[in-house]
Amino acid sequence: ALTEQGIKSPMGNDLWSAGTVRSILRNEKYCGDALMQKTYTKDFRTHKSVKNTDLNMYFKENHHTAIIKKEDWITVQKLLSERHSTAKRAALRRLSNHFVAYRVKDGLFKGYLIMDSRWSFMERQEFMKIVDEAQNTMK
Repeated sequence: ALTEQGIKSPMGNDLWSAGTVRSILRNEKYCGDALMQKTYTKDFRTHKSVKNTDLNMYFKENHHTAIIKKEDWITVQKLLSERHSTAKRAALRRLSNHFVAYRVKDGLFKGYLIMDSRWSFMERQEFMKIVDEAQNTMK
């Protein structure tokens, strides 16, 4: 939608990537908080910034004026963590180079999953097992 509206990305590109949108959604600065020392300059001569894995980080709540409500930001974080925590997606990616499966949204086969006919019997079994596990965890 951002690309279609002609809005430039933070780097000035015409095309928005999913990673750029995801990093914006995960950034705590938009709700007024600040996590300090996410990166640091390891070598003062090169001025190259690296991700902080060694030093302490500091979190300051209500550090500055928020541009979105804290409740909305927390809701987005919950949605992102629910989607990210499913190991099933990684397993589905490993199934085959021919991964084609989608849920029918309406019509006679509404709610059914369509699988690629090129899958072997074992790939189909593994897929159905993953789907069953996902449905059981949602209950």
